[in-house]
Amino acid sequence: MANAGPTRRTDLYLRAEYPEIRTIIYRLTENEFAIYSEDFPNEFEEFRKKFNFEIRLISAVVELINNRPNDYLEIIEPIADKDISKDFEGIPMSKISLFNLLHSKFPKINFHKLNDSAGVVNIHIADYSIKEGNTEKLIYINKFEKERLEKFLKNLKTNIDFNIIVEKHEKKPDIERVNTYNPVNFIYASNLAHRKASEFYRRDEALWYDKVDKIFEGNFKKKDLYFYDDNSYSCYVDYSIFPNIDLRNHLFLYEVIYLTPPFEKNIAAWLKESKIERKEFLGLVERKRIMLVLTQPEFRYDGGFIRDVYAIDPNAVITRRALACMQQIDLVEKYNNYIFKDVADLKDVRKFTTAIAEKLGKDPNTLFNTIVWPIKALRNSFEALNEKGLVSASVYGVNKIIEKGASATYGKDLEFEYTVNSPSIHLAHSLNATYFPFRGKDYSDEFYASTMGTMLNFYKNATPQNLKSFVENDKRAQTGVPIINPIDLIEVNDFISITELESHLSQDVVFPNSKALIESLAHLDEKERLKKIEFYNKKVAAKVNRKKKSTGVIDLGTNLLLDAVGLFTGLPGLGTLFSVTKSGTKLINQDASVRNVTQKIENILDDSTDSKNIKYLTKISAVAKLKKK
Repeated sequence: MANAGPTRRTDLYLRAEYPEIRTIIYRLTENEFAIYSEDFPNEFEEFRKKFNFEIRLISAVVELINNRPNDYLEIIEPIADKDISKDFEGIPMSKISLFNLLHSKFPKINFHKLNDSAGVVNIHIADYSIKEGNTEKLIYINKFEKERLEKFLKNLKTNIDFNIIVEKHEKKPDIERVNTYNPVNFIYASNLAHRKASEFYRRDEALWYDKVDKIFEGNFKKKDLYFYDDNSYSCYVDYSIFPNIDLRNHLFLYEVIYLTPPFEKNIAAWLKESKIERKEFLGLVERKRIMLVLTQPEFRYDGGFIRDVYAIDPNAVITRRALACMQQIDLVEKYNNYIFKDVADLKDVRKFTTAIAEKLGKDPNTLFNTIVWPIKALRNSFEALNEKGLVSASVYGVNKIIEKGASATYGKDLEFEYTVNSPSIHLAHSLNATYFPFRGKDYSDEFYASTMGTMLNFYKNATPQNLKSFVENDKRAQTGVPIINPIDLIEVNDFISITELESHLSQDVVFPNSKALIESLAHLDEKERLKKIEFYNKKVAAKVNRKKKSTGVIDLGTNLLLDAVGLFTGLPGLGTLFSVTKSGTKLINQDASVRNVTQKIENILDDSTDSKNIKYLTKISAVAKLKKK
C-alpha cells in the first residue's frame, strides 16, 4: 500500500497557493489518491492542469476531482499547519538533501555513504575503532540509535525503500562527497561542513532540529531563544558588504546592537577603519552591547575574531540555524495572531477583494494575496528555511506581494532588488530591532527596507487587539508626518573612543531615554520637529554653561514647587533642602540613601516629556547632540 506522505504534502502545497480552499483527501485504491474540494474555481480543467504541472509532486499518485467519489478506501487527514515540520513527512529530497538531513538529525551516527539501486536507497554506517592512549575505543551505532533512525525513515512516509547497512572498518572512513551545493545557499550539517564545525555551529544545528516541531506547535517562542530579549531596545546593522554608519551612533541610541560583521575581510582592517580597538569591541560584547549575527557560512568570517567573541559570551554569536529558528517563530506568531487565518473567512475575503479591486481598478489576486500573505508564508517557509536559512526569505517574504506593483509604479523591474534585500529586512523585523539601511555613493536599500518593513509591521499588528491603533498611526503617517530616522536625528562625535563613549552611556542613560526622545519627536511634522530640536539644543547649551559656571551653587529656581509644598505643610525650606542634596557636597554624595531619595524626587519633578528629553540630552552632551537640520 502506497504511503500518503507525498499526497499530503502536495495537498499542503495546494492550500499554500490557494489558502481559501478546503480540501478532502481520499484514498481511492491502495496506490491512488484524490483531492476533492467544493471551492475549486469554475475553470476546473485549467485549474487541474496548473495543479498537475506546477503543484503536484512527481511522487504523488493523486488527481484533483470536483465531484465526491462514491467508492474509496479511506479519508486521509491533511497536514495541519501546526504539523508542517512533523517527521519531514512527504518532503521531496535530493540525494545530498537526504544525506545532509540524516547527518543533521543524527550527528552521532557515522553515515559515510549513500547510494541507490533498483529503487532502494542504501544508507551505509561505519563501525570503527580509535585509540585513546593505550586503550582502543569502539565507535558504533547502538540499538537505541538504530531504532530511532528506522522510526525516522518510516515516518518520512515516502514511497522509497531504505536499507541500513552497518559496515566494520579498521579506522574512520572518509565521508563520501556527493554532488555539492553552494554553501552560501545551503546549510550543511556540522559533520559535512567545509571546515571543522565550531561549538556554536553544532549548538544552533541542534536548536533547529530539536525545537522546530515545538515552534510550529507554538510551544517554543522567541523568549526561549538564547540570544533574544524582547525588553531590550535594539537595532540591526549590516556591515557585511557595504560600509554603514559609524558604530558609535548605534551604541549611542540603542541598548543592544545586532551586528553582521564583514566577511572575507580581515577584521583588523575593518576595526581600524571604524576607529575601534579590538579590545574595545570585545569589551562591548562582554557588556552585552553587541551580538554578532552570522548570515553567511562560518568559514567566510575571520574565525579567530569570532572565536574570541564566543569565548567572552557564547550567546553573542548567532549562526544561520538559530536565525532560521527565530524567523520560523516569527511567522508562526504572525499566523496564530492573524485576524484572517481561518479558512472559513477566506471565501468572503476573496469576494471582498474582488469587489474592492473592481472599484479601485486594481488586480483582485494581488489584493487577495496581500491579505493572505501570513498564511502562505507559513506554509511555504519551512522547507526553504530548513535547507537554506534566512537567505531564502525572498521565497516566502513580503517582497512577493510588493515587487510586482513597485516595478509597475516605477517603470522598471525591481524583483532582483527586493530579492537580495529581503533577508535583512525580515531578519531585523524578527529581532524586533530597528533596521539601518546602508547608504552607498550610488546605492541604498532604504526604499526596499521602508516598503517591506511597513508591510511586516502591518502583519505584526493585524490582530484584534492592535489593528485599530496601527491603522490610526499609519493614517497619521500618510498625512505628512515624516518617518523619523534616529541616525538623522543624532550627531555623535566620531573622534571619541569607544571606551570614552561607553563611560558616558551607562545603560540607564541610553535606555529608555533615547527611545523616549525619538518617540516624542516622531509625531511632529517637519517644521514642529525642527522647532523642538532648536528649543532642546538651546536649553541643553544653557544647562551645560550653567554647570560650568556654578558648580556647587544651590539652584533655588528649580525647586519652587517643593518650597510651596513646604509652605502648606509647615515644612518651610523643603525645596531649598532638596537643592542642598543636589549641590554635590562630598558629605551628602557619600550617603547612598540620600542619593536614592534625591533621584526619586528628581524623577518626579522631571515628569514631563520636554524636561526628560532636556535632562537626557544634557547628560550626553559631551559626546552627541541633536542635528540642527
